[in-house]
Parts: sequence; structure tokens; C-alpha cells
Amino acid sequence: MCAFWGRAGPSTRRPSRASCSPFVGHALREAGSTSLSGHRAFATATDVVAWLGSAEARRVRRESGDDAFEGWDTARERTERLRPAPLAPARHATLHMSLLDVLSTYLEPSRGELSLPASFTSAYGRRKVEVAVCAWAHERHDARPFARAPAAAAAAPRARPKLEVRDAPVYVEPHPEALGHLLALLRQAARGLAAHGLPKGSRGELALTELEDLVDAAYQTATRATNEQPPTVELAARLAGVAGRLEWLEEAVGLRTGGVLAVHVHADPVSGRASVAGIGGLTEIHVALRDPRTGGLVHVIGPRLSAVDVVWPRSKALHDAALKADLGKSPLAPPPFVSAYYTR
Repeated sequence: MCAFWGRAGPSTRRPSRASCSPFVGHALREAGSTSLSGHRAFATATDVVAWLGSAEARRVRRESGDDAFEGWDTARERTERLRPAPLAPARHATLHMSLLDVLSTYLEPSRGELSLPASFTSAYGRRKVEVAVCAWAHERHDARPFARAPAAAAAAPRARPKLEVRDAPVYVEPHPEALGHLLALLRQAARGLAAHGLPKGSRGELALTELEDLVDAAYQTATRATNEQPPTVELAARLAGVAGRLEWLEEAVGLRTGGVLAVHVHADPVSGRASVAGIGGLTEIHVALRDPRTGGLVHVIGPRLSAVDVVWPRSKALHDAALKADLGKSPLAPPPFVSAYYTR
């Protein structure tokens, strides 16, 4: 598995290093928390999201003072040139690179987002930054050897949930481009792992098959919504059962579909600090969406993963249990940019 994922190449490791001293110079004005004695000591997950193409993440860096260094723009442009072109084979050389492609696509505007009144606001762009931080941290966490919690033992098998048509409509965030790339990633994983000997009928094959079906339903629904068409009865039934199918999948294959996790991003041995990214838990988000059936706006409530992008002492354990312990004592403050759309 580790060999198939491949190591992160220069284009995926340098952004964090190249945004720090000695690649950037002294602070030109009051700098943010990544600074030490006028030098940029380490990078954060928000830097990675900015490198992936998010203009809003770059604005977040500017507001926090984390780009207030001599040569910053030159270093940023140099690292951005390392990104493979959209159609370059290197963009899909490994599953890790394909996931970065998904995130980069998600951070770009979508024609489907025209149906979202908030899509033209800074708050909406910052919510996408938070989504990207969570997704990147999750992939980095699970792709590292021994970082994952061991798969739970499969429970006694029960019947796969049947498709049911519900009265309450189900909506999908209308970004068919990103969902299409995510669907391609799952198919790439299924084919690659099968070629590397993934057993037929195994828990891994079951998980990939079920997740591909869910993402395919979301992709088709988002595509139809972009074209101002409601979902078919079959698509609505497939999406209405997402929660039940994920619960069943957790039992059937020991799959963890949520929870707190932490991953080390970058460390500064001089100050004894490290930046940590992760997921702090699950809350809800309220969004105004346009109903393709009526053309009117509807109030939709959906799940929101809360991002963690913090600085810890290097002496502190940088793993999930440490983050859970912190959350048990008191909720971690969300990244400052989250305040644009989220209040406690």
C-alpha cells in the first residue's frame, strides 16, 4: 500500500520548506505566528492550500501577516511553478497527487456554484479553504505508515441498506468538476490496488465499491443541478441513504468515516514549535441553495468538519490522542479565517 501511494515528490514537499527561512528573508512588517526573530520559522496547512491555487488562502496569509517577508512573492511563484499542469501525467502519478488534483479543482470556481448566492463572497471562499485543510490533513494522516488507527474488527454482517425514497429532498454541493475528479480518484485506486493484488471480496474492495457508488450519485446529482435539472428518483434514493450506508460500511469493514485526527505539518527546532493540521470534530453548516425543481432558495443543513491549524510545542505528542485530550479539556479555537462564516 505504501509503495502504491508513493512518496511525496519535490512538487508536494517544497511548498512548506520554500515559504520559510532561508528561502524568504526578514519580516517587512509585523509578522504572524509563523515568525521567529523576524524570520519565517515554519509553514502551516493554509500555506499548502494557497499553493494549491486558493486566492482566498493567500488573502488569509496576508491578513495574518504570515506573508510579510522579503522575497515572499518570489518564493510563492517559484513553488507554484512546480505544480504539474492540469493535463500533465505527473498530476496523477500517485494517488496522493490525484488527491491534490481533486483539492486544486475544488478550490477553483465551478459553474454549478452559480446557484449558490454566497458563492461570490469571501466567506464562501474561506469555507472552501477549511474543507481543503481537512481533506489534505486526512489524506496526509492516512497515507503515512503507522499513522492510522488499526481497522476495527468487522461486526456481524447485516443486510446492506435498501434504497428508499424519502420525503425530504437531498442536496449536493454543486461542484461537478471536483466530484468528477474524486470519482476518477476512487476508480484509479480500485484499479491500481486490484493490479497490486487486492483480494476479490475483501473489505478493501467492498469499501471502494460502496464509496464509488455514493460519489457517483453525488456527481450525477451535482451535474444535473448545474444544468437546472432535479435529481432522478433513483439518485435521490441513493443519496438519501448516505448516512445509513456509511454506518453499515463502518460495521462491515471497520471503516472510520469521522473523528478527530492530527498530523504534523512543519517543525522549527530553534523555537521548539511545530504546526499541526487536522480535524477537530463534526458540526453542522447552514447554506442557502437553489432548488432545481422550483428555482427558489431553500435552507439546507449539512455536516461541517471543523479544521485544526494550530502551533504546538514540539515536546507535545503530535498524534490523534493528544488532540483528543486537548479537545476534552476545552474546545480548540478554530482558525481565525473561519470567523467569516462560523460562530460558536
